[in-house]
Amino acid sequence: MDWNKNRAMARQFQCGFPRKRALFALLLLTFCLRLAEAFLSGVWQNPLKDEPSEEVRLAESIAKGQGFVTPVRDEGETVRDPSAFSAPGYPYFLAGLLNGLQWAGLERLPAYRVALLVNLVTVCGAVLLLAAAAYAFRGPAGFWITGLLATGWPTLIRASLRLWE
Repeated sequence: MDWNKNRAMARQFQCGFPRKRALFALLLLTFCLRLAEAFLSGVWQNPLKDEPSEEVRLAESIAKGQGFVTPVRDEGETVRDPSAFSAPGYPYFLAGLLNGLQWAGLERLPAYRVALLVNLVTVCGAVLLLAAAAYAFRGPAGFWITGLLATGWPTLIRASLRLWE
């Protein structure tokens, strides 16, 4: 059995992975662009400048000890019904942040900023996974083209600034 021939054949079918410097550069670029947009759009100063999403309302309800209920307006009156629309993971995470920072004596604004940073890091990870998948099919060119398109696409940048809409 020719071991060198088997190694060469194994290398031929390896998909490989981008270098650490390339991954770090794309991660840094993605994070910096989104953080700059967060500052320039005013989201960092006021993460809830638009009406809060249902997930944020659920988190506030959980943090106040009222349970996993969604406030719904019915003929001018607020009715609190159990929610079956949203997955519970993010509201419980955000409620934990709200309670933890309140216990530490901080306001609720830092909790939303921490949640925004977690969201930005998650989006950066998604961009890296997409670029790494492109690397497996098209090599370094696929990595950079896909990574830069996903990093700089305006709609994706704005969507990554929402608190889990």
